[in-house]
Amino acid sequence: MRTVSVVTIGLNALEGLRSTIGSVLGQSSRADEYILVDGGSTDGSVDLLRDVHRENPSVTVVSEPDRGIADAMNKGLRLASGEWVCHLHAGDAFHDPLVLEEVRRTLAETSAGFVYAACRYVDEQGRPIRDWDPPKYDARRLGIRNFIPHPTVFFRRDLMEQLGGFDSGVRIAMDYDLWLRASKAGIHGEKIQRIVADVLDGGLSADRWKMLMDDRRVRLRNLPKGPFGRSLDYGITVARYLKNRSKETRSHAS
Repeated sequence: MRTVSVVTIGLNALEGLRSTIGSVLGQSSRADEYILVDGGSTDGSVDLLRDVHRENPSVTVVSEPDRGIADAMNKGLRLASGEWVCHLHAGDAFHDPLVLEEVRRTLAETSAGFVYAACRYVDEQGRPIRDWDPPKYDARRLGIRNFIPHPTVFFRRDLMEQLGGFDSGVRIAMDYDLWLRASKAGIHGEKIQRIVADVLDGGLSADRWKMLMDDRRVRLRNLPKGPFGRSLDYGITVARYLKNRSKETRSHAS
């Protein structure tokens, strides 16, 4: 059976953190290693982490300032010893108690560098908003858009380390940047046919624009294009933003 490390990072996200921890520790087949990385919270998260460690001494807890999301994720990666690593942020949760048990079966057989799956976007009360069922892995499609939901990803730790982990210079799209660098290195993914994670939805159009533009920046950095290609990429980014905003408007209206 392949060993799995789960990493949860958070900063002042007490209620989301509580939900995430419950979903990880409530698995029928527990992670071989659970690492909690707090960025120096002041909302009671540190007290929660102390209680979790007291009741579950095998859980690793770190609370100290960091230099952002990628830095915190890399901190968790450096502490991990499992063959596979999953980054499940505070606020996100495993979809049901059988996730790790079923994912492990795929990990035992796959030759892929990482696996990913569908996710369900939820609001702060855990109510479903929509499901995202990503397509099968295709490096060319990945070069057009990021279709891989990072809370569902289990990545081979040795390959992540070879790639240098997450780029701390990328503010939002550090996961997409890693997928693209992996693709350039000949590392491919494999899709699992199930919902793996419930993902807390941001829901703000302004944030979606920043996310899409950061996606575009890492895409052009990893896959350089000429003037026409850059213009086309920008047009596709704008169209995707407008489509997402239209969906949100209809959702709020209903």
